[in-house]
Amino acid sequence: MIFLNSLLGVDKLEIKRVDEGVVILVKFGEKLRVDSISVFKADKLNPREKPLLLGTLIYPETLLLDTTKVEGEYLVRVYYGKEKFDTGWVALNTSKVDPPKTSAISFDTSKTNILIGILLFTTLFFVLLYMARSNPKLYIRRIGGLDAIDEAVGRTAEMGKPIIYTTGIGSVDNLAILAGLTVLKHVIKKTSLYEVPVLMPNNDPLTLAAAREVVKEAYLESGRPDLYRENDVFFLTSEQFGFASGVSGMMQRLKPGAVFMMGYFYAESLILAENAQVSGAISTAGTVSIDQLPFFIASCDYTLIGDELYAASAYISRNPLEVASIKTGDWFKALSAAVISLGSILATISIFNPQVGEIVKIMVNILK
Repeated sequence: MIFLNSLLGVDKLEIKRVDEGVVILVKFGEKLRVDSISVFKADKLNPREKPLLLGTLIYPETLLLDTTKVEGEYLVRVYYGKEKFDTGWVALNTSKVDPPKTSAISFDTSKTNILIGILLFTTLFFVLLYMARSNPKLYIRRIGGLDAIDEAVGRTAEMGKPIIYTTGIGSVDNLAILAGLTVLKHVIKKTSLYEVPVLMPNNDPLTLAAAREVVKEAYLESGRPDLYRENDVFFLTSEQFGFASGVSGMMQRLKPGAVFMMGYFYAESLILAENAQVSGAISTAGTVSIDQLPFFIASCDYTLIGDELYAASAYISRNPLEVASIKTGDWFKALSAAVISLGSILATISIFNPQVGEIVKIMVNILK
């Protein structure tokens, strides 16, 4: 095996023996992209003056296999245009190639910015995790959706109606489902003050078991274990639209005062949201499913958009891991916004001052 980096526009050229023959692996350069790379072979039947063309690699093709199993000399030419090519040949003879003495582990310097970003993110996360463990009241902005939840619970208690709560479709391995269960605990603690029943249909047995434990624990922490009724948290069906139809039917029959949809949802989201509105309930939803968010925003009274669901879960639970994750993500969002804003300003200035354009090019090369 041998590695060459002398070709202009080629980052790596690797030739090695395999059972099927000889493999020629080429990695095209990013700074100067060539049009094509032709690989020739000179042997007893094909002299170097008229070598045999094995094939031509065109970006982004990278692999060529020689199955002739005839010893010979491999020649490479790089083409930059229809009629132009570099004047020098790169010749390789696999019969004389020794295994490389260098380490098999190589570092792609073009990914240095990604490595720095990962190290920065990891360091910031552990610093914030330490701060969250040291200070349980580490500041997190209260999500407006929590106020909407409290208001919906209060109005439901005034009307003397039940609450329907669902985490959508999925099991407890989904982070959005876990966040929905955390919000469920907050809702149960609020309803225990007014003795408002909470009905929670489920479509997954594991989510059912977890939800029952969450509800039971919430009533215990509220000092009202007598309010816990196991049958209020029940399994409906594992079929997606069967679950949607069952929950919709409950809404129409029971006319709940509030409906909470906090978790992960698919195509059933609009069915649930519309039926909640038709039943006259106050509907509050939250999900990280980008495809379903528009339906919730259009149909529900209040929606926790994307990461707001995770932020609400962290605010309620004060779990150090959740708090650190949310704050780390916020810091990186702020950093990304600052870099984008700075780049936009500099790019605008570079129109009038070409010297600033060099700074913009440096930023692009670092971040790409």
